Amino acid sequence: MEIRWGKQGKIIGLAGKNGAGKSTLAKILCGLFKCKSGSILLDGKIVDQKTLTRKTYFVMQDADYQLFTESVRQELVLAEKKNHILKDKHMILRQCGLSGSEEKHPLSLSGGQKQRLTIAAAVAADSDIIVLDEPTSGLDGFHMRRLREIMIQMKSQGKLIFVITHDGEFMHHLCDEVISLKGRDTK
Repeated sequence: MEIRWGKQGKIIGLAGKNGAGKSTLAKILCGLFKCKSGSILLDGKIVDQKTLTRKTYFVMQDADYQLFTESVRQELVLAEKKNHILKDKHMILRQCGLSGSEEKHPLSLSGGQKQRLTIAAAVAADSDIIVLDEPTSGLDGFHMRRLREIMIQMKSQGKLIFVITHDGEFMHHLCDEVISLKGRDTK
């Protein structure tokens, strides 16, 4: 598989049935799982897991596994440390519908708010490659549209974004291309 993108950025959907390997592929792309065969190249050079973890940001399907600090604001500060780039935290929280929640404990938020906080952290991290695993789970229509706007904005900054979702309509209105994984036949 070869993926090219430039300054215009790109959004790629990863589709397939449960168990097809979407999340596994995402974790390999982010350096969280070791590639069993083949290589991953960035700018024509083979990269190792450590490099992948530095250059990517992974938004997990279950936000509870990704929240570590004592406040919403601290989650963004922690994310910023990944690439050492200071971002406008108030603007990011406003974009993600979390204004006024800066001092709340992340685990006290609703499921949808937690999901939006992990997405806000991805924006704050400012990585070149972002992978979102089922980012629409727990979001209503309003916040799904807001998420689409955030992803389009990140794309315009030259980011490569992978989105794993079973929401075909969301994918259709957002992605530049879709990679469909078939998985292995276990029979």
